[in-house]
Amino acid sequence: MGLYAPKLDKQVRFDSSNGILGTELDLWDDTEFAGEILQINSGIAYKASENVGIALNYNYFRVDVDVKDPDWKGLLKYEYRGPVLSVSFYF
Repeated sequence: MGLYAPKLDKQVRFDSSNGILGTELDLWDDTEFAGEILQINSGIAYKASENVGIALNYNYFRVDVDVKDPDWKGLLKYEYRGPVLSVSFYF
């Protein structure tokens, strides 16, 4: 899911991109599965020239899986958060 916001001026705009995926699965009481992926990214983009832009965003990303064995083993948790500086080239 993306969030559209009008340009703040001719060269500056607000960007936001968000998403979530969740699932849960029970294979006839033999194996269980859970899940979740969450992604949030928001920031400001500046078009410095016709061909170059820069952006400063804050990114949050989380994966959370849980399995209750019969040989799937289980439990994976990963989380990343922090600022992201990027450069874009237009042609």
